[in-house]
Amino acid sequence: MKIETLGDAWYHDAKVWMACAYGKREGLKTIRECGFQKTLDLETLICTRGWDFPLAMLATRLRCPHCGSRQIRVVWNFPSLDKRGAAAVGPRGRGYIGARTRWG
Repeated sequence: MKIETLGDAWYHDAKVWMACAYGKREGLKTIRECGFQKTLDLETLICTRGWDFPLAMLATRLRCPHCGSRQIRVVWNFPSLDKRGAAAVGPRGRGYIGARTRWG
């Protein structure tokens, strides 16, 4: 079963978080990490992007409200799939569960 769109994620009762990935280095300079994290509302994403919007493109459409960076990590959690014994699906593909415990 493939979950590729916001509509599919809604059907499977997905939870989604974003985190700013800006920081550590800019060229040769060390810079402070932004560290912004936020739970996103899937209903609002569907209203603004549409049911057929691909999950893979979501990070390219977001911007950090604190620092303005476009370097965003998006983490998906599908609790309905976890109950059936399937692995969580994240930005690195099937089996990625490391970020779930970090923000959840």
